[in-house]
Amino acid sequence: MNAYRLASVYVAVLFSVTGSSVVATEKPNILFMMSDDQAWNGLSVPMHPAIPWSKSSIVETPNLEKLAAQGMRFSAAYAPASVCSPTRISLQTGKSPAALHWTKAAGPEAGHKLIEP
Repeated sequence: MNAYRLASVYVAVLFSVTGSSVVATEKPNILFMMSDDQAWNGLSVPMHPAIPWSKSSIVETPNLEKLAAQGMRFSAAYAPASVCSPTRISLQTGKSPAALHWTKAAGPEAGHKLIEP
């Protein structure tokens, strides 16, 4: 009988300790957007709040303005290459364009093939 009580107390304590430490966590909501040939001031969202010319006075992007107001903006970014194809291949594989020997904007017809990561 004492062993049964001891086991019951042990189980009750175990559930009370583990039950209180379990917290429901939400997965992060991440949206990755990449555009091609876009200047720093190519959106109607200011890239820097203190620089008036860091947004476009011509282009209107109201949906991106809403997204920027609700989340984070990364206005200082790094691109692996100055042209589109090497940058895309670098993001897809996690390797530098130089390591992939793909440093120019060229398609598969130029002999470049996607290398499996």
